[in-house]
Amino acid sequence: MRGLMRRRRAQKGFSLLAVIIILAVLVGGLLAILHDAGAGLKQFGVARSRELVSGAMEYGLKEAMQSLQRIDPEAPINSAGSPTGGTWDIFQDWTHASFVCGDAGPICATPSAQMPYPPSGPNANELLVRVGLKLGQRTQPPAGEDVNSAYGYIVEVEIAVSKAGNIPDAAERAVYAVRIPHVVSHSN
Repeated sequence: MRGLMRRRRAQKGFSLLAVIIILAVLVGGLLAILHDAGAGLKQFGVARSRELVSGAMEYGLKEAMQSLQRIDPEAPINSAGSPTGGTWDIFQDWTHASFVCGDAGPICATPSAQMPYPPSGPNANELLVRVGLKLGQRTQPPAGEDVNSAYGYIVEVEIAVSKAGNIPDAAERAVYAVRIPHVVSHSN
């Protein structure tokens, strides 16, 4: 009788050990699956973030180019070339006014304004875009070129994209050079 009870206890212990080993294998597999799922979600989030920031940069550049086409070239040249470094140089001082705000007007009327991006959809207003402008160098025609069509200025279009609510900490910044034609006196 005692031998039978010992055998039953040994079988119960072996069964318990087998159940624990099976549970450990299942938990290990579950953890591996969860780890892979987490890594996949992280990669998706990084790709989504890059796509949003890239779209916001293109949006800011498009707004700046449309504004430069609608306004008199004198306005950005005179304002950006002021002795204080320009009123739209957002990379010099973040409190400077934005060049464009995405409204109907070609030049932003509200100082330090940002454009929300994307304007609509499930991720609406997740990012903020600021566009600045800085006067670059004056261009001159090469020898033999028509001076009336080759003179102008290079302006630097400054674009900063940041997360909504954390404006000065830009996620990405870029500067694009654009030549603006400008008629000057050739007798200088």
